[in-house]
Amino acid sequence: MRRIVRAATIAGVCGISLCTTLAAQPPSPPAPRPTPKASQTPLKVSLPPLSASVVTSSATTPASSAPPSAVKGKVQYGNGYAENHITSQGEIIMMQYAVWFRSPDAYLTTEKALYNRATKIASSPGKFNLKTDDADLTANTGTVYFNTRDAQARGSLVMIIRPRPQDANAPQGSARRQFDSPATITCEKGDYNWRSGKGILTGNLTVRQKNRTVTADKILIDTKNEVITLDQNVQWTTTDGDKGKATKVILNYREGAEIPFKAINGSGVSNVDELDDSAPSPSNLPPAPAP
Repeated sequence: MRRIVRAATIAGVCGISLCTTLAAQPPSPPAPRPTPKASQTPLKVSLPPLSASVVTSSATTPASSAPPSAVKGKVQYGNGYAENHITSQGEIIMMQYAVWFRSPDAYLTTEKALYNRATKIASSPGKFNLKTDDADLTANTGTVYFNTRDAQARGSLVMIIRPRPQDANAPQGSARRQFDSPATITCEKGDYNWRSGKGILTGNLTVRQKNRTVTADKILIDTKNEVITLDQNVQWTTTDGDKGKATKVILNYREGAEIPFKAINGSGVSNVDELDDSAPSPSNLPPAPAP
């Protein structure tokens, strides 16, 4: 087994050539990347944390400033310290300190990550943030699959679904205009594909948007088709006094949707329609029936 310690800021497209330094050794020319052999003992992918004895003064090297612009078909990455390990599953990079990844349609940041260069999978054992075109996701731990555009998030998940710019210009009173501000979802577990815009989130789930608060066991998101489905033990309240509950609620905020809000096996109370006791009676009402 051979371990390469790279104590420099990584910044570049996969395949970037970096200077290689060996701890406690005088400077030497960069060594060629080793080729795995069948006789080599593979390292496990779940590598141990970097220890203080391994991290030299170069580990505190500040990460690159702003990450570069996205490059089509590439995953770029940067960090303050990294170790490369040759394993049976390919080259695994163990990153630490201000780690970031940028792909054409996503931006991931965390303090520590394992990255498989062959599969383009990044795993974060700690808190991470993923930004995509239509969502912003933060959780205690997770895995991001850049090839398939999948994200798995676990623990204290916060997902912000951003409205599209044209939603603010939708006609007043339309279904889409009701969703012209961000919706914040908090829960414990979520799987999301940012290419299809579909996701499933579960566990102590709460959705807050404008003056509405909704709780449920599960939520199914489809941002491309503009449909949100809340499933099992759905309850909602508003600051206007509305409240209700249902087995399932389907929100279809696509412009022109025939049924923008559908509650299944539900009941509710609305306190937003107030009577005007001073309004005159219509003159064409039929006479009251004789007693």
